[in-house]
Order: sequence, then structure tokens, then C-alpha cells
Amino acid sequence: MHHRDMDTLIISHATARLFYRACPTAHMLPRAPRHGAALPDHAPTYASISRAQRALVAHGMDPASVFPLDVLVLSQASKRRLSRIRCHRWDKPLPPRSLFDLGEGIYVVGPELCALQAASTMEELELIEYLFELCARYTPTADGKDYIPLVRPLTTGKTIESLLRALPRTVGKARALDALRFARDRSRSPMETALTMTLTCPVRLGGLGLRDVKMDHRVAVTGDARSLTRRSSLYFDTFVERGNQNIEYQSEYHLQPQQAATDNERRHALRAMGYTMVEVSKQQFFDEMAFRRVLMAILLNAGIPASRYPDGFWEKQDGLRRFVLRRWLDEVPAQDGPKPSPEDGSSDATADASPGGAAGTTPETAAGAVSSAVSKTCTATGR
Repeated sequence: MHHRDMDTLIISHATARLFYRACPTAHMLPRAPRHGAALPDHAPTYASISRAQRALVAHGMDPASVFPLDVLVLSQASKRRLSRIRCHRWDKPLPPRSLFDLGEGIYVVGPELCALQAASTMEELELIEYLFELCARYTPTADGKDYIPLVRPLTTGKTIESLLRALPRTVGKARALDALRFARDRSRSPMETALTMTLTCPVRLGGLGLRDVKMDHRVAVTGDARSLTRRSSLYFDTFVERGNQNIEYQSEYHLQPQQAATDNERRHALRAMGYTMVEVSKQQFFDEMAFRRVLMAILLNAGIPASRYPDGFWEKQDGLRRFVLRRWLDEVPAQDGPKPSPEDGSSDATADASPGGAAGTTPETAAGAVSSAVSKTCTATGR
């Protein structure tokens, strides 16, 4: 943070979340500060607010969404009562590399601090979903009508956890760390996130409570399976280690003749290596009883008796299903084509399964404060 301290401005909270949705190349921006640094103790200036507006628009934000601008200030005395800004007090040292530098003394909090800030306002399910998004290989567009594949995620769960644990006691820290247990890295689409949340979320929220779930997981093609596919490695959407299960969301893209042929080769190779395929169609995911049967199959493959789940669990589970599909559940999902990925290959995940948790409030209560939107075009995994 080498610019004149009196002109420094740090963008935060909702504005920072919108920035990351508008700027798919944010991961390429320089990080700051190099070492821990205190926030300058001054009020935002008109000049710094104008520079922040220019910087955000230059990086892809819609000018109409810039204001009100969320910013960090050191003290109550530094807050300004202006309709164009919302000041948030931050009196702790800024951790190393916790900001992105937009130039001219304008910074935006990194995704790790975004996770912390979101934990103070979001309901639990929304927060888990947002953590998936921060660690994903896609970003929803600013208007919420599509998503953009990313070359690499903005951050990882381990990076978020490391920064949070290094902070002193802070509002949102405990909630963020708790929610992080149920999020996973490297999801490639909102529908993959939605499907995987039904597996990783705790039983009290309607999830299966499966552990050690990874996404975009690579497996090498070995043995006799090498004669069954042209690929030397394959990627899973979600891989549950117990039962050796590859859970795949099947969009309409997979119905195209050439892709269907490629998928058949993939199935043959995976079965030859001892993997169990569980494919979930759009129609199954959007239907309560059909999706329940999918989850029962996953439990059966994992050797987990459904009787281990408490009374009323399946009602909670359908509440979770409706939450993760809430943005397009009442619409007929679009027939989407593939999303070209910046890298070759399809995506996967490895996981250990172990149900846990206790019955609790229904997840419908978590759907009320939703601010982000992903359209029905997100139903394609792009593979």
C-alpha cells in the first residue's frame, strides 16, 4: 500500500462481491500488503471515491452497481455519512496479501476477507454456497444470468482457513470456519455446486453429511482401461470415496451424439477401473422423489443405511434441494450447450462418506436473504 495514505480506499463487503463476479481475471491482480499493515485512519475523500468508481468500471463492473460503495475505515471518526458510500469499521491489522491492488491507491478486499464479511450477514446455507463460489472454477456474472469459466479459482478453502485462523477474535470468524467444513474447492458450475451441497451439508440442514468430498478430481487411466478411452486421465464432478462413486450431473449437452459417444467410452473405462457411476439428470434433480432415489443409491453404494438418518430428514433434504435450485426451480431449465473450459478435461471430486449431525431447523429459513442469482443457463456443466 504505497500510495499516499490519505487517498487510500479499500472496497469491501457487497461491492467486493460484485467486483469478483464482474472481473473473471481478478486472480491476476497484484496482492497487497506485502506485510501486515494497519488501515490508514482517515475518512474517504471525494477524490478516492471517484478513483474507486473508475477502477471498478475499468475492471468490468456495471456503473449502475458501483454505488453505494462499501469501504473499510479504521475508526468511527473516519466514517462519512454520504449516500454514495457505506463505511464499515475495521480496526485490526490487514493480513499480508489480503487485498487486491486496483492501482491509484484503490484496493479491494481479497476473497478470504469476503468470506469473513459474508459470514456476518448471510444465512448458513447461503454462506456455504458462497464459499463454494469463492473456491470455484467459475464465477456468476454480475447480473446473475450466466457464469464464466475461470482458468483457476480465486482462492482455496485452505487459504481462507489459514487467513481466518491468523486473525484475532472477529465477528464472523467462527461462522465462516464452521461453514467452510461443508464447502469444496474447484466446482466448475453452479449446478455442480448445487448437487455437491446436497452431499456435503450437515444432516441438520438436509445434507447427507458425507465427508472427504473433493471436486474436479483427476484420476489416471490405468491397466486394461487404457484401451477403452483416448484420454490418459479423467476428471469427476464429485467423487465419494466410500463406494468409489463418481457423481455426475448430466446436462442436455451430454445428449449430443458426439458427447454421448465420448461419455460411453468414459463409463467403460471407469467401470473397468472399479468406479461406480451415479449420473443425475436435470429431470431427476428437479423432482423431489426422483432425486431422493438418487441419494438412496449413493447411500446404498457407500454402505450407509438410510435408517441412520433421523425422522423428518427427507423433508429437510427436500428443503435443501429447493434451496440450491431456488434460482430456477419454478422455471423450465434451458437446454444449454457446453461451456468451453480454459483447460481440457472434465471435472471430478473425491470424497469420504460419513453421515453426521442432528436434526435442526429446516433450510427453508436460510433462503430468505439471498442476494446472488444464477440463471437456468447454469444447468450445463460444460463437459
